[in-house]
Amino acid sequence: LVSDKELQYSLVEARWIWDIDAVKSKSVDVSVAEIMTRKVLHMPKEYQYALSVASCFGMRVGEEILQLLETSKTFIGLVHSLDQIVMKEGMIQKNGSSFVFQHDLIQQAVYNLIDSKERDELHYNIGVELLKSIITSTDY
Repeated sequence: LVSDKELQYSLVEARWIWDIDAVKSKSVDVSVAEIMTRKVLHMPKEYQYALSVASCFGMRVGEEILQLLETSKTFIGLVHSLDQIVMKEGMIQKNGSSFVFQHDLIQQAVYNLIDSKERDELHYNIGVELLKSIITSTDY
């Protein structure tokens, strides 16, 4: 409701105001996944990309894995973007040295936003970069 400007806080009146007809006309069958999808689509592109990469790992991804990926120019800024999302959006949280989606439906919603061809390419690129980092770290 807030993002659709149907519920707003008035600083002048120091209270919440709303359009009751607009609120009543809202469909209540909107799923959590749809709400999360809308929220993600309103985020900056770099946040969307960072969440997409994180979603490829499932519910949790270690910061050290993301830092390995950041050695490639394709994946620069992942940790910074996810840190910003932790502070501003609340869809993902920091737990020790890992980023964890707040709920599996959030992770699934983000993952399902990735076009299937792009998803395959993203998984491939993640795999290639991680393999490069393993090979580089074990060079003699």
